[in-house]
Amino acid sequence: MSDPSLNEDFWAKVGPEVPWLFRQIRRLGIREADCEDLTQEILMKVHARWSTYDPARPLRPWLFAFVFRQTSDHRRLMDNQPKLELSTSMPAPGPGPDREVQGLRERELLHEALETLSAEQRAVIVMVDLEGLSAVEAAEALEVPLNTAYSRLRSGRAALLEQVRRRAGGGAR
Repeated sequence: MSDPSLNEDFWAKVGPEVPWLFRQIRRLGIREADCEDLTQEILMKVHARWSTYDPARPLRPWLFAFVFRQTSDHRRLMDNQPKLELSTSMPAPGPGPDREVQGLRERELLHEALETLSAEQRAVIVMVDLEGLSAVEAAEALEVPLNTAYSRLRSGRAALLEQVRRRAGGGAR
């Protein structure tokens, strides 16, 4: 962009959202090693379309639409490549090692379960259940009818719960 004030406005608003973007990319099933590069690609696309952003609307749902499209494209490209294990990096220092290990295992379990959902179900669940957006905001960001968003949320939650139960309890219900 040639207008420096637009560039300043972009970084003032989007810059603080970069860690959030990274988390959404990871939650949508992109392996940790690819998240930084994909974050950069998304930032370039958002920057190119910054002049179309309506500041009267919430920023995160608008950004999530970019995240969803880019992660979907990335996952399609990666489908033919072998799946890699989730990160086994040590958890950050905190209350105690047992609690940290349990937290790490719970996050891994959630990522594994999310991995089994369709990209569409995963996107709605991440937006509504993990990010606290409304189904209306999710539908708008994903450019789908509201009933479609609700349907994906309902079926995604059921599938996610089943997968978590299966993984946590060895298939016990």
